[in-house]
Amino acid sequence: MTFYDVVCRCACEGVSTEGVIFFTNVVSDLARKNISCGNIILMKEGLVVPQELFFSDGEIVCVKEDIPLIDEIDEEPYERAERLFFEFYNSIPSKEVVKSHFNAKNLVNLSFRQIINNNCRNKANAALEAYIICASLKKLFVWNDKKWFWQSSAYPNFILFKEWIM
Repeated sequence: MTFYDVVCRCACEGVSTEGVIFFTNVVSDLARKNISCGNIILMKEGLVVPQELFFSDGEIVCVKEDIPLIDEIDEEPYERAERLFFEFYNSIPSKEVVKSHFNAKNLVNLSFRQIINNNCRNKANAALEAYIICASLKKLFVWNDKKWFWQSSAYPNFILFKEWIM
């Protein structure tokens, strides 16, 4: 299990450090490389915070400092980020307001099929932002441009700032 998998699971299932209150609202700071779930700090300034996490299904996951951040895959990092953005953009709004660095469609702009088949917004946002942080820490993104941002040609409203990924 990677750190990325842990963050996505927190957004899906709910997590606690004491097994009492389960949090699902994952919040990220892309520039500072911080990730938290409720009052549980998962990553601070790009460093994984070691701890035991209790998931709502009863499983306990021991997160250690040396946990792999993300799986090595053949997909180009910008393309994977675009795919995750597409999933976020078309995600179903959560009951709780999800703080995000990106904008998504409103519920009224989603098709019936999207409402039935797509992920909840909290899960999609956590997957996107955790990927950006983990991939940037692994130096997967290559910055060849002199601009201070990268803009997707497929999704023009998807922009990554240089400070987020370098």
